[in-house]
Amino acid sequence: MLVRISPHNLIIHENETRRFRWKTHLGEIKGSCCACSWPAWIEGLQQQRILGRVCAVRKTEEAIQLAHKRLRRRANKNGQQLKPETLLYAEYVIAFTTFSESRFDAAEVMKWYRIRWQIELVFKRFKQIARLGHLPKYDDESAQAWLYGKIFIALITEKLISSAKSISPWGCNFVRGAHSKQMA
Repeated sequence: MLVRISPHNLIIHENETRRFRWKTHLGEIKGSCCACSWPAWIEGLQQQRILGRVCAVRKTEEAIQLAHKRLRRRANKNGQQLKPETLLYAEYVIAFTTFSESRFDAAEVMKWYRIRWQIELVFKRFKQIARLGHLPKYDDESAQAWLYGKIFIALITEKLISSAKSISPWGCNFVRGAHSKQMA
């Protein structure tokens, strides 16, 4: 298991008597793009413990500034006061994993999380391009054919977009929007 977590939304334990000490552990990470991990556990269904570890990587200064700006804007919009720990947590990408520490150090875990996120972004884009958010079929064969057709359309669209970008320095925007009026 590898999931991104928010310290606000999940109770994580270090040991029998102590919850995870976020400020202490995150303070151990020195410098941007440095990753660390700490043994931890969460409570699963029926009070079953899920043993794993917390992995975190500190963002770059530029990414931290953007995250803080976004949080402040959202807090101002909603009339809320930001907590100092919220700003601290925004400086890191934090994940919980059950990956073996002997096979995956903290940097490797965070690398796999980044790859997983790229796959999520592809599916999100495909859902937008091919409108994959709703499945109007009820039997298995019909649903499978519908999904294959939609994925085929999304893949062709991606290929056409990348081809258009390699042909024109303006990419696809050349044929629409303000550029086409100025260039005509």
